[in-house]
Amino acid sequence: MRGKKKINGHRQKGQTKSISAGNLPAEMDFVLSDGQSIIAVEVKPGRMARPSVSRSARSFLEAYAPRMLFVFNQTLDTTITVQDRPVRFVPLEAAIPEIVKHALEDVRF
Repeated sequence: MRGKKKINGHRQKGQTKSISAGNLPAEMDFVLSDGQSIIAVEVKPGRMARPSVSRSARSFLEAYAPRMLFVFNQTLDTTITVQDRPVRFVPLEAAIPEIVKHALEDVRF
């Protein structure tokens, strides 16, 4: 990942793992990486009526250009593009199958 900012992970007692982008206010709930590409995950506990991407998520998109950003929530099921990257809003009940589907897109058997 030459030329990209280093991802720093930290965990505080009782909190989920969060990832920050150095000095940027770019925090993600989860980051999946195979060393070449990144999938970022943000979890929103409430219902969403329309797509909304936080300032922190936008900073993360700019700093790391992940292959995809997932925003898990209770209700919204749609995809938008932010900074030329897909942002997929997925209801929590469909979260795991959706991650697996996109993680395996580049895998050839």
